[in-house]
Amino acid sequence: MKDEKTAHLLLRRGVIWRFPYMRSYFILHPSSFILFFCYLFCFSWPAFALSVALKSDATVADPMITIGDVATVTGEGADAITALDLGPAPKPGVERRFTAAAIASRIRGTGLANKSLDVTGAPAVRITGPCERVTRDLIAEDLRRFIEAKMPWSASETEIEVIGPAQDITLPPGEVVVEWQTDPQYRFLGLGSFRGVVTVDGKPCKTIMCRAKVAAFAEVVVAATVLSVGRPVALNDLALERMSVSTMREGAFSDPAEVLGMVPRVPVPAGQVLTKRVMMQRQAVKRNQMVMVETRSGGLSIQTEARAESDGGIGALVTCTNLNSKQPFQGVVREDGVVVIR
Repeated sequence: MKDEKTAHLLLRRGVIWRFPYMRSYFILHPSSFILFFCYLFCFSWPAFALSVALKSDATVADPMITIGDVATVTGEGADAITALDLGPAPKPGVERRFTAAAIASRIRGTGLANKSLDVTGAPAVRITGPCERVTRDLIAEDLRRFIEAKMPWSASETEIEVIGPAQDITLPPGEVVVEWQTDPQYRFLGLGSFRGVVTVDGKPCKTIMCRAKVAAFAEVVVAATVLSVGRPVALNDLALERMSVSTMREGAFSDPAEVLGMVPRVPVPAGQVLTKRVMMQRQAVKRNQMVMVETRSGGLSIQTEARAESDGGIGALVTCTNLNSKQPFQGVVREDGVVVIR
């Protein structure tokens, strides 16, 4: 510029710029300064900014929780920030929570974030340990299989009601096995208590208590009509009925063929279960009755007479007296009333 005064005026107003020790002037608009500093700020920001993007959920298998487990860290000093611990990891089935503010405070407290720190993402992170959840239904089904394997009844003739644990159980990852135990005196009928030791990869982890109600059913012989004392039972006098084993009387017959020809000891009403205490074999021999006695030796069979000293039904062992020697002996009553000495 030729006019030195004009140049100095424009220089003061910021329209032109002259570098030190140079005689030339450069024209520079004021807005150029703004663009220049914006450019400088934008390109230099990543060099010192630290960004932490927080996750909403995280699963931690290691003993300690680190910031790298719960967030993605970028910027200056990211590796050191990632390795910072936040405390012990939760046990299986337990969770811990950290807020964004708590994590930011942890980072600033180390002095590693002397410059800008930007925490983004979720407002808090939920941390859990690796685990396997075993449902109540799975536990109940496992106990059912144990009962079916141990009980003396057929599974098709049994109703099992399992009362499982109150809630699901949470375990460490691995092979889960439940070892069930019950009272040795329990007959697998009615209500019983069961103790289960839960192991993971062979190591005991938890003990659970359950209950189960077992109802076994079986067909038993009952009187189809009223049975009179001493009258031999015929096939049409009998019927089969499905009953609960827990209410079944001891010695009940399950096959009608076992009862045919037997006689009641007492009057039996229709529908009553027939047992060995109620029924007995028909008396084929009476006391003081003269009976035929058969003795077998090799291929020979010798028959003589003797006097019965007691009553006896078919298949019963009775005592008899030899008419000649007066010596007593025992034999088994056959269906035809002959006493056989074996």
